[in-house]
Amino acid sequence: MSSSLADVTHYTLSTHPRNPSIIELREKATENLAYIKIRHKIPEGYSISLVNPSTFVPFAESQSKNAAARSRSIVLREGAVGPNSKAVEVMFNDSSFFGFEWAFEWENQRYRW
Repeated sequence: MSSSLADVTHYTLSTHPRNPSIIELREKATENLAYIKIRHKIPEGYSISLVNPSTFVPFAESQSKNAAARSRSIVLREGAVGPNSKAVEVMFNDSSFFGFEWAFEWENQRYRW
């Protein structure tokens, strides 16, 4: 399967005008609101969710005790949250010595960025 730059969607990120804990992700070409990233406190630390802007159904969620945690997971969801939805948990580990780099495994492949 090959891809080209025509297959890539570019997004612009901007802080919500009334709430800095909300980031809007818009398609660069059309300015349509594609996703909303919401950061909020939970009793165990904090949570970040990437949600559908119309339904607020989460596509991905991550929780951590603090922002400096060296290991965390991201839960990827397919379909609406409920008994028929599919969720996959992907573990991320900070593998850097100096700087910022995350590593994770997906379908028996190791990725880093």
